[in-house]
Amino acid sequence: METNEVMNPENVQGMFLCWLQVSRRMEKTMSLVEWELKNWLLEHAVHCTIPDLEWPSAMKAIRKRVSTANARKNADDAPLDFRWSRPDEVSSGYIRIEREGEPKAVMNIPVIDWRGNFMPCSI
Repeated sequence: METNEVMNPENVQGMFLCWLQVSRRMEKTMSLVEWELKNWLLEHAVHCTIPDLEWPSAMKAIRKRVSTANARKNADDAPLDFRWSRPDEVSSGYIRIEREGEPKAVMNIPVIDWRGNFMPCSI
């Protein structure tokens, strides 16, 4: 078995969204709005694949959900920040939602290259 196998970009069919990781800080202090966002991510994004061409629209849909959550938060609650990165030849990607000013209160979805049958997202 070869361990230094070179990735062939032609084989990449899309991005696979792995399991949602929620930090202990976020879990312990989660507001109802954040809880609803977490459940939406679990229902619509986790364990599915996004074709390369649909990546921008999927990120736009998640950004819209985060913006909606921020609009529904109490005035004294810290807003959520949304960042993402596509996987590339040397590293995995991510979808990261964290409370502004609280870097340890975070929801993270690792994103990896996908080379198999699609399990489409409902984002």
